[in-house]
Amino acid sequence: MPYCFLKFSHEESHLVDFVDNGRIYANAFEYFSNCERECDGMRDRFEMASSYHQGDGASVELDGRVFEIVGPFCVRDDPPEYSHVFCLYAVSDQSLGRVEEGKVFDDKLWHEFGDYVVLVHNVNSFLRRIDKRLSELGVRGETGLVQYFSQDSYEGSVGAFKKRRKYSHQEEFRIAFDRTGVDGPIDDLYIGSLRDIAYGPVHCSKSDNRRVGNRILL
Repeated sequence: MPYCFLKFSHEESHLVDFVDNGRIYANAFEYFSNCERECDGMRDRFEMASSYHQGDGASVELDGRVFEIVGPFCVRDDPPEYSHVFCLYAVSDQSLGRVEEGKVFDDKLWHEFGDYVVLVHNVNSFLRRIDKRLSELGVRGETGLVQYFSQDSYEGSVGAFKKRRKYSHQEEFRIAFDRTGVDGPIDDLYIGSLRDIAYGPVHCSKSDNRRVGNRILL
């Protein structure tokens, strides 16, 4: 289990709403596969694919001609298990072992996800509140860390909790749930004030982002 969660945003007001009211703003998975802002780390054309393949020996036939498929490709041959996702950065033994020595997270996250951050310092309580609210609404959901695979060698299933290693610096913890039939983001899911288990938002100019011994200085 992660030590804590971080939630980044370009909009300070969104994080105020998250802390004060527990607003869980969840984009549809298709948003990330079609996102135009490719440079900010959000776009992933393989998002929520059923499976990922290297392309070795694969081909496509058209009008009697056979063409070799070059490079990795994904297959979406099943209805997606989940429709929407809420993402957090997970500070854990795993993330601290992968990030630059002395850092808590990769500084490029400020550019990719925004200049403001909220700390969720009670992970268990936060997840219990999520589970309770989804249960009350009768919404099927799942939580977990994203597993990152090698884009150059991996063959297999993907789904909601696997991504290519190029995104591993994001150290995602995901809350995926099914609200099939809802077009666009879900912006009406609230779990109540998080002021007792979260702090912020804080601007990047006030962030230390370093480790000193066993102390994490965000």
